[in-house]
Formats: sequence, C-alpha cells, structure tokens
Amino acid sequence: MQALRDHIKEHTGEEGFTLPSFASHTDAVDLHNPESRDALNFTLSDITDGPEAVDPVILYERVREALYGAGYSIPSSTELLDTFSEIEPDGDEVLALAPGVFLYFAFCKDDSGYYDVLAEVVNEEELEEILNGEDVGSV
Repeated sequence: MQALRDHIKEHTGEEGFTLPSFASHTDAVDLHNPESRDALNFTLSDITDGPEAVDPVILYERVREALYGAGYSIPSSTELLDTFSEIEPDGDEVLALAPGVFLYFAFCKDDSGYYDVLAEVVNEEELEEILNGEDVGSV
C-alpha cells in the first residue's frame, strides 16, 4: 500500500496535499467537524451497504447525490473515466471535498460477482491509514 503523498502525486502529478476541493456551498455541512462527518458517513454506509451491487457506478452516483445534498459537488462517473470506463474487479478513487477532507470510494468484486463498495468521508490522517492498509473498512 502506498503512502497518501505518493497516491496524490501519482494521481495529480503534484507533491503534497494540493488537491483542490471541487465545489462546496456556503451552507455546506462542516466536514471538519467529526460529528458531521460521522453523520454523513452513516448515510453513505446506508447507500453502499444495501442490496448486492452489480455495478459500482450506480452506487457512486448515489454517493454523489448524497454529497450534493450536503453541499459538496464531485465529478460524475462519466468524468472519472480512469476509474469507471471499464469496470475492473476492484478500484478506488480519492476526491478532495474541502481542504484536508476527502471522499474515499473503493470497490472490489466478490466471488459471487457482486461488488463490495466503501464510500467514506475522511480527514488526512484517516485517509493515510486507509491507503497504508491500516483501516480498510468493509471493502
């Protein structure tokens, strides 16, 4: 598992935490507040822990809608061609929502042909743990 800085450099070609946030509204949920993050993550887990997923793109779009309702806009699945153009057995994406706050979205195909999906809003420290394999959630 690679370090967060290496992961960001690989995906952006830049050093350090320079990912810009995509868009947020002034009345957006404060994702720096751990209680707000936990509440949003509860909603995201309801989306991803539902019935068996045959297509992670559908769940990504539902996560995108939930984030929009919280005041944050992320690219559509069609804009993330590297991740979703040809569905692989597994993949992940890290998107900046606000300075120091990220959406980690990951999926992997299980033996029955369905996908296990994880969508979690995390801070830099939590993302570092995930990318280092210390806290992989349900995927």
